[in-house]
Amino acid sequence: MFDGLEGYPRFDMERTFGYLELKKRLGKHFEEVEFYFPYPDYKLTSCVLTERAFGTINVAEMVGSFISRDYSKRREPRFDEKLVLMELEKNKMLTMFSNSFLVVAGGARQARISFEGLGIMFSDRPWRDSQTIARIVDHEDGSIWVRKCLQAADEGERSGPAKIIGYEERWVDSVSIQTQLLRKAKRRSIRLGELVEPCQIWIRKLRSLAVDENGDLMLDGKYLDCIWSNCFIDNGECVFVDKEWVWERSIALNVLVIRSAYYFLYAVRTTKEVNTDVRNNKTKASIKKIARELGVELRRRDFQEFVRLEIAVSRNLSGGLGGGRLGLTAMLFDRRLFVLRERSLRVYKRMMERASFGMFRLRRLLGMRMSSRLKHRR
Repeated sequence: MFDGLEGYPRFDMERTFGYLELKKRLGKHFEEVEFYFPYPDYKLTSCVLTERAFGTINVAEMVGSFISRDYSKRREPRFDEKLVLMELEKNKMLTMFSNSFLVVAGGARQARISFEGLGIMFSDRPWRDSQTIARIVDHEDGSIWVRKCLQAADEGERSGPAKIIGYEERWVDSVSIQTQLLRKAKRRSIRLGELVEPCQIWIRKLRSLAVDENGDLMLDGKYLDCIWSNCFIDNGECVFVDKEWVWERSIALNVLVIRSAYYFLYAVRTTKEVNTDVRNNKTKASIKKIARELGVELRRRDFQEFVRLEIAVSRNLSGGLGGGRLGLTAMLFDRRLFVLRERSLRVYKRMMERASFGMFRLRRLLGMRMSSRLKHRR
């Protein structure tokens, strides 16, 4: 099971090498050796980073969002990979513990390939007209920016109340509010008010942007995805990132609070050692407690509007994998249904991954056979 970690002492066969050893071996034979890092792995890649990216920006939180895959069996994480990656980054060890490498080696001119910026990311949405490409690039003023655009911009926008737009924004080199909460949630004795303290800046920022409409604080639809995972604190200011989703109507502040708390609780759904207020199986009750600590009193119609919003977004952008009104409402009442939903999505994604990998092997086999027939005819 751990033969590769032990250096393959039992077999004389193909083997893999670590980052430093591979670099040293290739350096003996090639003038230029360039390393690239695919995440979560080289089979079905969602992100590719250059070697320079690791010394220029903090990438651990972004890399940690791409969940590692096990193509042979169901995988249950033993620890929080994102937090571990952040510790590796602090010690400049992230490249050495990368799941895989993409290496370009050759002569001084041969090894150079055209790669814009520090990295590139691909979305995995099922519909082509909602898939995006994001590039991490150098700005002319020396700063780092992210540029995101639709892969199929010429096909027009998908009809519906939510849409995806391209954007440019400065890279924020700090930790998201969501990650701060995930770290704090592991302290079982922490008070709920202390746990959600990083969210106070977020709620104050949103209140300053909201407009009072008949007693309800309403936000512009462009803040649809300004939840804790997309919010960073930079020099004491709240900065929203990844603003690709736009809702055609205004959104109630209370609904955005529910959405943020819901996705935070979803992120800790399988974590065993977690604060008791977060571990509570009654999802709706936990969301109400969190909102109360932020000075927000939630009503029944706020949850009803949240369910309508999530279903519409899921159908419009995610291929309708949200579980429907009944499933989403059920998850608000019982946290254990998070895990059930996760297993269903995992099975679906595994089927898609295997189908994709199977088609790759089939195309390769057919190509080899066609090549063999052409040679035989000659």
